[in-house]
This record gives sequence, structure tokens and C-alpha cells, in this order.
Amino acid sequence: MTKPSTTPKDERRIASRLTPGAGTVCRLDSVDAKSQPTIGLVWNISLSGVSMLFGTPPKTGDILTGELVSDSGRATLQVIMRAVHAKPIPTGDFIVGAQFLRELTQAELELFVDVKS
Repeated sequence: MTKPSTTPKDERRIASRLTPGAGTVCRLDSVDAKSQPTIGLVWNISLSGVSMLFGTPPKTGDILTGELVSDSGRATLQVIMRAVHAKPIPTGDFIVGAQFLRELTQAELELFVDVKS
């Protein structure tokens, strides 16, 4: 007999979200109509994905390339991810959720998390 799942149906997260260091950003190669690099503030991060704040959102399903940059600017990591959702917020910006095409290693994740969390 299969034991019922205790995970809520609407919970889609694969890994625990962590707080990034203040000022951690994701520089995307391009998202806007002019194909200009776009910078988003990293809201939270996990081994499998990232949530970011952007003024111009990508389309759901878009493959995004760019780099994560730590708050100190000393750590950078090239990433490729798929946009999962873009939700408008009252400021006119968007919270964008993306799944990494290659999960981060624990060591890579630790470069970008707030050591106090």
C-alpha cells in the first residue's frame, strides 16, 4: 500500500530556498526587446533554481543565460536556466522564478548565500 504524500499539492519546490547575500544579482545576457543585458536582484536561491526581481520579465519557458554575481562581486558563476513564472508585483516589477538546467553544487550555492541564514 502506498503512503499518501504529506507535501501540499501546490508545493513545486524541489530544494529549500536560502537567502542570498545582500546585493547578489543575476546578469542575464538579454531579456529586453533591445537585446541588452538585464540585471535582476536575487530574491532567494536553491540548488535547483532562483527567484529574482526584474523590471522586464522573460516569457515563461524562455531559456536564460547569464551569471550569478555575489554581493561582494568576488564570486561569479555562469548559469543556464528556464523561466518558470513571472509574477507582477505592486511596484511594477516582476518576481521571476527560474529552474537551473544543471543543479548547483553545494559549494557553488554557498558562494551566494547569506552566511547568517
